[in-house]
Order: sequence, then structure tokens, then C-alpha cells
Amino acid sequence: MHSGPTHRGLWLFAALALAVVVRGALLAEKPFWRDEAWVAILVEAPLQDSYARPRAVPVGFVAVTKLTRALPLSPEVAYRLLPLLGGLLSVLLLGALARALGAAGSIPLVAVWLAAGTPALVYYSREIKSYGLDALLAIAVPLLALHLFGRAAPPPGATPPGRAAPAASGAVLVALLVLAPWITFGSLFPIAATLAWGWLAWWRGATPAARRWWLAATAAYGASFAVAYRFTLSAQSTNPSLREWWKPQRFADAPGSLLDHAVEASWRYASVLVEFTFHELWWLALPLMLLGAYAWPRRGRAFLLWSLVACAAATVAAALADRYLIAQGRLLLFGVPALLLLAAAGLDALARRLWPARAATLALGVAALFALGWSAAGIAHRLPPQHNDVETYFRYDILHDITPLLDAATRLVSAGEPVYISEYSSRPFAYYRDGRFPDATICDWTCVPHLSAQEWGGSLSGRGWAFVVDDESAMVANEFRKLGVTVTPAATARGMALWEVRGAGEPVSE
Repeated sequence: MHSGPTHRGLWLFAALALAVVVRGALLAEKPFWRDEAWVAILVEAPLQDSYARPRAVPVGFVAVTKLTRALPLSPEVAYRLLPLLGGLLSVLLLGALARALGAAGSIPLVAVWLAAGTPALVYYSREIKSYGLDALLAIAVPLLALHLFGRAAPPPGATPPGRAAPAASGAVLVALLVLAPWITFGSLFPIAATLAWGWLAWWRGATPAARRWWLAATAAYGASFAVAYRFTLSAQSTNPSLREWWKPQRFADAPGSLLDHAVEASWRYASVLVEFTFHELWWLALPLMLLGAYAWPRRGRAFLLWSLVACAAATVAAALADRYLIAQGRLLLFGVPALLLLAAAGLDALARRLWPARAATLALGVAALFALGWSAAGIAHRLPPQHNDVETYFRYDILHDITPLLDAATRLVSAGEPVYISEYSSRPFAYYRDGRFPDATICDWTCVPHLSAQEWGGSLSGRGWAFVVDDESAMVANEFRKLGVTVTPAATARGMALWEVRGAGEPVSE
């Protein structure tokens, strides 16, 4: 592969095109599943509902998403526009961050290709959640800081930035830092790492203008975070129901010393993040990242490694203080960009050793192969026949398609017949019900699922109907079976089923 601007431009265009396709394909056909449906309900409710009772979603994220309601798009597309745009920006800006950190050759393009297809970033570009914005801010804030302090490596042949560059970078940085505590949770950690590095490593050699902007950025973030913590974050981080739900993953009540917890939290952070980023290829990515850390140009290596380690340390500290969770990869998405940069550098370094004459072609070809394979698997999972698998949650689309079942139930359910809505069905039902089945028994977030199924099934004297999600169908059916209640599938949809349920001794419909 030639290394001229035209060819680099074609590789970049192809990667961005892939990013758009894999993130946008069948987006309108993805109904709001359990975790998304309650966010969609918040978007359509008064904003005060988002902070009157603590919710596990940033208030500012809900407020910005509300602005998309006026667009002539279906809610399934409109409400996901913010994560979608954030995900696409992450792909584009990751290459810019690689260049700013001194990466040369194929490294920036390899990083873009990996970001374009990695399931971790694709998934959270397609869901009404703020986790993808954690990753975006983990890229944008360091990038702006590098430019503000004049530490960004200029692109080949570029002219030095003028006086307006620090002012522009500073103004955008301040604006982002004011918004960040209101629209994301996890961005705290990469932002804190970047602010600390600026004070410790760059402040002394900075220009007066850069110092003023950095002081303003630090003060703006501190003030915004303090206000957000006072009004929303404090209550969210101590929400009793959330703390009970995540109790097995918390360290507050776990046996062992603080040192034991710190070691476990550090191991959990590293293992969860690496596996979530690269999935079954983690064993290949790990040595590539180690090689990339060694091979990264000296100019930006210290800051890149600091960002990686400081983020981990801050997250572990927050988890030990019982104010954050190290439980699932989505909660650590802010750590993904640094891993992709190191893997890209490692792939580039390995290609230079294996095939010096065509190193860029080899590195980009391998990265594109991975990205295309991940993307093809993701899109294939969205096509029928579709089946949810809890082992692939947060990697591939999760589909709880209740609308066809509601339509079927409207035809099948006779007046007065009892209807049961299982726990996982309750949120999609609440969003898509459109006034139907107002007397249904709903196992909402306050119920105990198996006890709720027992109570409803035990009270059934004739025919009833139950909406269940595939993931819980075995549990619900088992509770019914204990009571002598029979279940017959009446309709199925993607990830869900409508059951005709008969009380003990009642004949089953043919």
C-alpha cells in the first residue's frame, strides 16, 4: 500500500463508512428492550421525574435526548441519535488523538479501523445510554488538552497553529467539562486523569494563555461536578434499590481487608475491560497492547500510559469507596480508547518486524479484517431468526419485541381475562402498551419475580395470559408448573412470548 495522502484518505473513508453502516443498520427495527424502555419513558415524561427519584441515568442525557423528540423520526431512531453521533465521533477522533500523541505511520488508521468495528463501541452507539459518551469524552478531553498546551504532534507538513488555536481548544474544553457531569457518569475518571496530568506535567512549561484556560477548565469542571453531585449524583450513587441489585459486585459489605479488596478490584477492572473490548481475541490483544506500550513514540507515551493507569486507579478508588461499580464492561467504556490505541501501535510494530516493506498494508489489512468480521457478526445477529443469549448481552442487539405480542393479545384476550406481565416484560409493556390491558398484573421493579409469578399463578381460576421475555421464561414456567398451572405458547416475537395460561384442572385449548 502506498502511504500517500490519497490512499490514507481512502482507508479512512472506508473505516468511517463501515462505522456508519454497522451502527445504523436496522436501527429502526430494534425496539426498546428492557433497559432502554424505561429510559424512553423518562424521555417522554417531565424532566423532574429524572431527578425527583434517583435514576441510574444522567439527568442531562435525558434532557438532551428530549430535544430529539421533535425530529420527524421514529423514537427508536430519534432517541438514539445522541449515542449514535457520539459513537461516530469517537471513531473519527481516536485517529486524531493517536496523531496528537505522536503516533506515525499506520497507527492512527489502524486505531480508527479497530474502533469502527469493535462491538463494545458499536453496541453503545445503538442504545439510549450514556456509556458511549464516556468513551467520547475519554478521547476528546485529552485531545483538546494536548492542543491547548501545544503538546499535540502536528500532522506531517502542517503549519504551526496560530494564536487562535489555544483559545478555541480552551473554549471547547471548558464547555465539555461543564456538560460532562450532567450527561455521563464514567467520564469523571478520564477527565480527572487528564486534569491531574495537566497540572503535574504541563503547567510549568505552559504559556500564560494556556494556564488561564486550564485554570478555567479545572474550575468549571469542579463547580459543575459539585452542583451535579449535590442535586443528582449523590442520591444516584446511594440509591437503595440499585445498591441492593448490585450488592454481589460491591465491596462495602464483602469480607476481606482493604488490601484484598484493592487487589480484587484492580484485577476485575483489568480483566473485565480487556475482555469486553476484545472479547474472544483478548489473548491476542494483550501481547499486542504490551508491545504497543513499548513501541509508542516517546513524545506521547507517558501521557497515554498515565491515562490508562490513572483511570484504573481512580475507578478502583471509587469502587472501594462504594461510589462506583466495577462489574460490567459498559461501566468501564471510558477505558476502551486507550486499549485500542495500544493495540493499534502493537499491530503496527509487529507488522514492521514481519514485513518491513509492506508494514502499513499488513497492519491495516489485519485491523480491517477484524473490524469487518466483528461488524458482519453484529449485523447477522440482527437478522432473523433472532434469539437473545445472555452470554452475548451488551455485545449484540438485545431484542424484546413486545409490539407483535400486544397486537396478538388484543385479538386473543377476552374481556375480564387476567393478564400477567413478567418483570423483564414490564418496561417494554409500559412503553408500547398504548393504553391496552389497564388491569394487567405487572411485576415491576419493586416486585420479587418468582414470588410474583407464584401469587398470580396461584390465584388463577380459569384462563389467563402472560407476557414473558425469553431470558426469564424457564423461571416463570417453573413457578407455574409447581402450582399445576399449564402454559401454552400463543404467539412469539423476537426475544419474547405470549402464553395462554390455564389454572390447575382447567382444560388446555386445542
